Amino acid sequence: MNAVQSYIAVLEPGSSNLNLSLGYKDENGKVNILSSKSRAIDTEIRRGVVQNVDQVGLMISELMQELLREIDHGCTIDRVYVSLNPYSIQCIDCNEKLNINTQELITEEILSDLFDDAIAKYLPENKEMIAHFEQEYLVDGFPSLNPKGERPAVLEGRYKLIAARSQYMRNLENSLSNAGLKDCRNILGIQAAAEAVLSEEDKNKGAVVIDFGGGTTSMCIYKDNVLRYVCVLPYGGKSISRDLRQLNLSFSQAEALKLEKGTALHYTEIMKKQAGNKKEGEIHFFSEPLYDDKEINEIVVARSEEIVENLWAQINYSGVDISKIGSGIIICGGASKMNGLEELLRLKTQMPVRKADISLHLSPACPVEYQDPIYAQTIGMIMLGEKGGCHGPVHAERSKEQPEQATLPMEELDEITQKAVDKKSKPEQEKPDKKNKVKLIGRLGNLFDNLMQQGDY
Repeated sequence: MNAVQSYIAVLEPGSSNLNLSLGYKDENGKVNILSSKSRAIDTEIRRGVVQNVDQVGLMISELMQELLREIDHGCTIDRVYVSLNPYSIQCIDCNEKLNINTQELITEEILSDLFDDAIAKYLPENKEMIAHFEQEYLVDGFPSLNPKGERPAVLEGRYKLIAARSQYMRNLENSLSNAGLKDCRNILGIQAAAEAVLSEEDKNKGAVVIDFGGGTTSMCIYKDNVLRYVCVLPYGGKSISRDLRQLNLSFSQAEALKLEKGTALHYTEIMKKQAGNKKEGEIHFFSEPLYDDKEINEIVVARSEEIVENLWAQINYSGVDISKIGSGIIICGGASKMNGLEELLRLKTQMPVRKADISLHLSPACPVEYQDPIYAQTIGMIMLGEKGGCHGPVHAERSKEQPEQATLPMEELDEITQKAVDKKSKPEQEKPDKKNKVKLIGRLGNLFDNLMQQGDY
């Protein structure tokens, strides 16, 4: 009897490209990407938000056909994991208290009801929850990560709700439905990226993960193995290219110029760095760049500094003690390749900064091209996904360099996932008529919330 292997299909609706990938986890939990296809995006998706439902649905359908033709084993994709990074994302702090009989044990049902009450109270009516993260519980005032089995008089749950505008979610769902995809499971994109680039030690010590994309820049913060904060800025690599168009360039010319001459560091900082690297007694003359190069540099630096300063403001606003983020900042994504970006982040934040290394999570059979940090979300999505997204005839691997795909009939929805779906739908069915009690704290929070509501399309 031939060995079988389940596949995981991952869809990433980015603002530069729409990507569909197929991969699996081997017996050691390592990721192998069999194939990845993409379509360039113009206005169909802006900042992670689907604008043209029909066109995006058509693109997804074409990507599936192209991917399956390459696999060429009669496979069909039944389940797809969708990476979510809409710029309208909101990170909501909420807590809920429950007075209970001290003779009653805390059960999973009690914890679930407590969480449902928190959602009903804090989730705005025009928003849909796309993820949530338990921060801690207070059992009679004492912190606890798992209060099940205790008998307190008062139980308090503290949570982070990640929400997006309901209409944006409907647009995405309609595009997926138009492409014939019915079993679609959403995963927060920056959470997937963090899964691919962070070790358990990083999550415990504290780390900031920044994914620099085309239309958005996403960030999350881990501390004590808990995701503490999430935000998505409406700026990315495309923002720099659009700025360069003021030099009377087409977008493609601006993009090429950014890659060739763009640097996030101001030319004066580069000159200082060169002077600092000069050996003792060495004579070296430093001169300012030519006028045209200086103009290019100042345009690129202005937008790069704006993005970094907004990220730094969000790190401070997160409520996480910056001095206790032991692993510093880890960057990934296509726009993270910008020259000077690491140095700029170090200068602005005074934190250690490094580029992501995702190779440790890859199977030896995985092609080298997927070690690029641009695939961080893809790798993380496969790591977080469940098996059974693709089914068809069974085939054995031919070699590590060219694995031939083996497939398995689609599995039943696992119990844990079904509980999550039920929990998500419950507040929408029994949502009480209560006012939203979420309050943005401080001037910085108000400014950022206003920024998120705007769209400079």
